[in-house]
Amino acid sequence: MQLLVAEIEEQNKKYEVSLPDMKEVEQFAVKAKEALLNLGFEKKQAIVRKLVDQIVASQQEMTVYGHLPIGKENEYVGFKSISWDIHHTIPSLEFHFTFAIPKPRKERIITQRDEWGRIISSRILN
Repeated sequence: MQLLVAEIEEQNKKYEVSLPDMKEVEQFAVKAKEALLNLGFEKKQAIVRKLVDQIVASQQEMTVYGHLPIGKENEYVGFKSISWDIHHTIPSLEFHFTFAIPKPRKERIITQRDEWGRIISSRILN
């Protein structure tokens, strides 16, 4: 039993981290922006799928919930598989942000749908 407790404490020490200060966050943002500019769609999509947990949207606004792994630079973020349940085994910073969805440039009225409810035709509302 003591051996098991010691092993668990050793694993916990491995993941003990402090939250980054504002300067570290800003430095990370600059590096991330530079790296993202050079990535293709598939890699950007993979990053979003790893970090975003949920998106809640209405016609007026959208809220994005997710987590960002924190710790030593390059220790948790990279092209390697650590775990499918990564945000429970590695310390992470939870985030959410909400933004307003702009109104459509043109309002439309649906004039015809098919048997599955798909829009067949519509017209612009004056």
